[in-house]
Amino acid sequence: MKKIIQRLRSFIRGSLNDITPSETITESKDKWNKLSNENSRYYIMSNYGKEIDENLFKESGEKDYVRLIRSDEIIKQKLQPFNEKNVLEIGCGTGRLSEFFSDSFAEITGIDIAEAMIDGARKRLIGKKNARFVSTGGVAFPVPDNSIDFIFSYIVFQHMPD
Repeated sequence: MKKIIQRLRSFIRGSLNDITPSETITESKDKWNKLSNENSRYYIMSNYGKEIDENLFKESGEKDYVRLIRSDEIIKQKLQPFNEKNVLEIGCGTGRLSEFFSDSFAEITGIDIAEAMIDGARKRLIGKKNARFVSTGGVAFPVPDNSIDFIFSYIVFQHMPD
């Protein structure tokens, strides 16, 4: 029994090391800029493989937006009407979900630590006049006090060092 507990503890420590980043914010920023330049769609939404095209990428964003926002009863109850609310999306990447926030909400501000991701979001969503994208150092949010009604983040925090 003692050996089983020791193995379990060792396994848990090893697993935690796998999911607990030991990199600095600068290292994380450099990594995500590199991954964005390599294949941003894949590294943002790897479920569809490295060959994910823009149409499938967009479709996956719409499905997640509907599932996580439009179909959520609490969000609907607290934030209706959406078109009067402003959203901050933390870790927006190239705007996979921001695109759909911009169709429903008054304004979407997407932030990411990777400048390459932000550049990709600006290019993808150039026609979305109520969407703005800002690269950050990962610590501060560049929005005025009391200007955000809803903060959203999806599959991002597990990548943060702290």
